[in-house]
Amino acid sequence: MPARSMTDKVGVAFLTSPVAITATDTSLYFDTKGWEEVEIIINETSTAVDSSHYYTPTLQSSTASGSGFATSTEYQGTTLASQITNTSTVRHIGYTGTERYIKVVMTETGTTAASTIAVSVIASRPLDTSTLTMTTG
Repeated sequence: MPARSMTDKVGVAFLTSPVAITATDTSLYFDTKGWEEVEIIINETSTAVDSSHYYTPTLQSSTASGSGFATSTEYQGTTLASQITNTSTVRHIGYTGTERYIKVVMTETGTTAASTIAVSVIASRPLDTSTLTMTTG
């Protein structure tokens, strides 16, 4: 029977712990170096989002960890540019770009005081399993 564990093949990190967002909130960045596949998960729990009160997530990428971040459209999956207007929404996208660092910017429209957002990353297929690291900053 095949082993079902992926512990030595997958890394998981929070880029934003569950937090109420006001105005604009930027996640930590994730360093994609050493990982072949990267999936970003945005988990929103709310009782206060609708067509007038919502979040719009944007993926940003850069070649440097502290600067040069710009909007990226290099991903597969759910369209990020659309608004999060449903309660208890989970979105995930696969990063397909070549820039080393990625992060998510959440922009609030209206007032969504009862909402919380968490941004996580799952990385898989490490290039070298002896040096598995999940670097955020």
